[in-house]
Amino acid sequence: MSNLTIAYNGSTIFDGELEGEVTLPTDGMYMEDDVTVVWAGGGTDVSSVLNDNEWSVISEVAQAGEGGSYWSVGDTKSVALSGKVGTLSISTTLNVFIIGINHRNVNRITFQVFKTLQENGVNVALVDNHYGLTSYSGSKYFNLNHWGSGSSPYNTNYGGWKGCDARYDILGSTNVAPSGYGSTLTTYRVGYDAGVTTATSPVENTLMSCLPADLRAVMQPMTVYTDNAAASTHNTASYVTTSVDYLPLLAEYEIFGARTYANKYEKNNQTQYAYYAAGNSAIKYSHSSTGTAVSWWERSPYYNSAVNFCCVGTGENIAYTVASRYSYGLAPAFMV
Repeated sequence: MSNLTIAYNGSTIFDGELEGEVTLPTDGMYMEDDVTVVWAGGGTDVSSVLNDNEWSVISEVAQAGEGGSYWSVGDTKSVALSGKVGTLSISTTLNVFIIGINHRNVNRITFQVFKTLQENGVNVALVDNHYGLTSYSGSKYFNLNHWGSGSSPYNTNYGGWKGCDARYDILGSTNVAPSGYGSTLTTYRVGYDAGVTTATSPVENTLMSCLPADLRAVMQPMTVYTDNAAASTHNTASYVTTSVDYLPLLAEYEIFGARTYANKYEKNNQTQYAYYAAGNSAIKYSHSSTGTAVSWWERSPYYNSAVNFCCVGTGENIAYTVASRYSYGLAPAFMV
């Protein structure tokens, strides 16, 4: 006997065993595009091999909270990438992998990018040709803020994650530019939540724009907590606020399950992802040179500096670096 869940506009209208025809509990006209149907417990429409499912099927199972009935943390699905991410041109197929199922009691599946193979692939971050180098000119390298100078006023971390340039113009995690975009940050910066068309009408030359349309069609907004003030916030609780994102970087605590350099109040609203809690390595390698370990960005600003964000070092070490000047690896997450 199969179980059938039918949802209308996100609200469950039938959930039970399928016995012949299904009679919906209320009269009325149901619009086809607003109805989702999920089979479970014996249905044949969902494969236990994650990669064999369409993104629409994965999304339906995730929304029903049934992801763990079919798949496991660490399972992978291939994704074809095409376009430009900042200054990086990319045309390749890599694999995203599950880092959390129903994370923080939200009935969804969270993925991180990328691995090189379906099985036993190398864990990689996207790296541009400016890796490890500084930039102040506004060029769209993989530094988190692009404008500044080699001396004061420096590229800073004002506005924290929510206000940083790369959230908007490299990742495409939001489609709304932060205040003061295009200039050096000297006092403060305000970032904005992602709009509802962030995934379906992505910002040009961002990672979002390089993802396939069928994946972008089912990506869900994520409400994440981060220090969104920064600039030497010295562990101020009120500076930890929400942002709505589609491709956020991970926070220090979400990776390591411990706080070292992030605002100590961030972790009060964060949970370590199951993939890392299980002891999987946080070391990542360059997507274009898989024998080379790289540092990769986190979204947590360093609590005691006006210029640094946290990152994961090449030896899996908890670290931080000058946010804005250095180009480091990108390994964001997304939710379906």
